[in-house]
Amino acid sequence: MVLAPSMSNAQSGINIVRDTEIESIFKIWAAPMWRAAGLNPNAVDIILVQDRALNAFTAGGQSIFITTGLIQKADSPDEIVGVLAHETGHIVGGHVLTRAAKAKGAGFETMLSTVLGIGVGIISGSGGAATAISSIGRASATGGFLAHTRVEESSADQAALTYLENARLPIAGLTSFMQKLADQELLPTAQQAAFARTHPVTRDRITALKARSDKAPKIKVSEKDQADLDVVKAKLVAFIDPSRVDGLYGDRNDSTALMAQAIAHYRQNRISNALEKVDAWIAIDPDNGYAHELKGQILKDAARPQDAVQSYQKALSILGEAPLIRIETAHAMIESGDDARLDEAIDQLNRAVIREPRNSFAFRLLSTAYGRKKMTPEAQVYLAEYSSLRGDRGRALQLLTRAIPNLSNNSPALRRAQDLKLLLDNLNPDRDTTS
Repeated sequence: MVLAPSMSNAQSGINIVRDTEIESIFKIWAAPMWRAAGLNPNAVDIILVQDRALNAFTAGGQSIFITTGLIQKADSPDEIVGVLAHETGHIVGGHVLTRAAKAKGAGFETMLSTVLGIGVGIISGSGGAATAISSIGRASATGGFLAHTRVEESSADQAALTYLENARLPIAGLTSFMQKLADQELLPTAQQAAFARTHPVTRDRITALKARSDKAPKIKVSEKDQADLDVVKAKLVAFIDPSRVDGLYGDRNDSTALMAQAIAHYRQNRISNALEKVDAWIAIDPDNGYAHELKGQILKDAARPQDAVQSYQKALSILGEAPLIRIETAHAMIESGDDARLDEAIDQLNRAVIREPRNSFAFRLLSTAYGRKKMTPEAQVYLAEYSSLRGDRGRALQLLTRAIPNLSNNSPALRRAQDLKLLLDNLNPDRDTTS
């Protein structure tokens, strides 16, 4: 895991978390369930939001947002998969309220700000968690935008259990997680978990879930999946609250502990100690691409971008298609100041955005790379993509208007600019499509 470049708005108090390993683990767990629900696993996005509140929600299309607080509260992978299955039930059931026209072609940060009605900071790229204090729980509670009816909640519960059963996955996790939240309804509203406020956890729901879970085959969570959850939780603790790592992992020298120690040193700006720990991790697990990824992030942020590129390339050679790491590799190439690497950086970014079309930072880097190559019209096209994803339709149209007359006929950049302009021209910013 690495800490991705921050473009956060300090006033928003919200950060979207991007991490290749965590997202990959969750998608591996949930893929059979999504296939059972009739969805293409590659088309479903899991977006982590840094927040201590326990919450998960859908926000248009096939995107599921889940808070780091919920992940930390989960005791087993099947609880997380159960929550993802429940949100999938809302998606398939058409329960999602969204401003579809405004969200179309928008980045995750814009989607989140549209849903919550507030500004959103993003950590976009290959990595990790920031340390802002989030207001997502308060926003979702006061706005009511994410709330579902009891009928919709029961429907999503039963759909989730069906998906899990058909995928031959454990179904007890959804029940156990809901039981954790059931007592929340006895607390004052302000003290209830965000999930309990937006997804009312009634005793009738718990009873229905438990009745079905009790009859289902008992499927044990694998040791590997449980170990992967431990990695996820260690990584999040190290990034969000690095002062806790010494007490939790300081007396261990296994891969997970060395990872957490390296991240904690890095977050506390002890770069030499961080590199020592990540090298120790690589020494015992040399084929772990995420260890090389972390080393690349540490080196890049320590103003050693040339060395960072080598570590990132090693990570890519092990992990294969990892678009978030490709973006970080390109970032290091651009930061190196070596203009001979600009074409390689552009290639990495173009490959990444095929899988990451909502990643605004990738388009910002493409604009920077083309600008460095003195290709101003192309730079304007990608800056327009960035602006569009960030929700600034007006700025995007201004940039496209300047760029299009100066682009070569039939060039990829011209086609891209024309397609984006057509999309933006067809969006009516004054039309409210919430209902």
